[in-house]
Amino acid sequence: MSRKLEDNKSFDQYARYKSRADAIYETRRFRHDFKNHLIVLKALIDSGNTKRASEYAGSLLGRLEEAGKGARTYSDNVIADAVFSVLAEKCEASGIDFDAEAVFGGFDIDDVELCAVLSNLADNAYEAALKAPPGKRLIRFFVSRREKWFIINEENSFGGNISLTDGDIPPSSKGDAERHGFGLKNVKEIASAHGGKVEINIDEKEQMFYISVIFPR
Repeated sequence: MSRKLEDNKSFDQYARYKSRADAIYETRRFRHDFKNHLIVLKALIDSGNTKRASEYAGSLLGRLEEAGKGARTYSDNVIADAVFSVLAEKCEASGIDFDAEAVFGGFDIDDVELCAVLSNLADNAYEAALKAPPGKRLIRFFVSRREKWFIINEENSFGGNISLTDGDIPPSSKGDAERHGFGLKNVKEIASAHGGKVEINIDEKEQMFYISVIFPR
């Protein structure tokens, strides 16, 4: 698969998550302004304008319900939260234990690349965890900053066997390898373009897959 086609795929991934990211941003903005909304509401009640206060409260509730749809918070980045919240919903429906904790402040990577990295990791982790026995299905993301590195860690359970090929990139488990087999290759290329690297470890005994995407700071 050509790099141009992979780049197009990255933009498609970004487009899918952009609306969710916008919803998360609106929720954060609403929460930031919530104190001011309460001040206005109190002023209306204190002035005896209960009808206007009730209308204002109803409007706030409507906005809060709309803004809160799919707006789970796992990080300080709305694109990351969009990916994580979609993954969380899929995991909840599939009996997969999911958690994420991420700090992206100061990370010099554009939104499209960040979305490509996280969504590819998320998609692969979800597919693998589905094959693990019930009760042992889990996915974890942990993103941290070190003195010289910015590290995206992901771990997930899996079922069956995983072999490493093509420079330690596990082969796709899907039939359409041309379409689906480039996920981790794309992650590796993005990391390499920023002077970083990808490290993969597999614990066959515990049926756990570990990947670290490492970027220099």
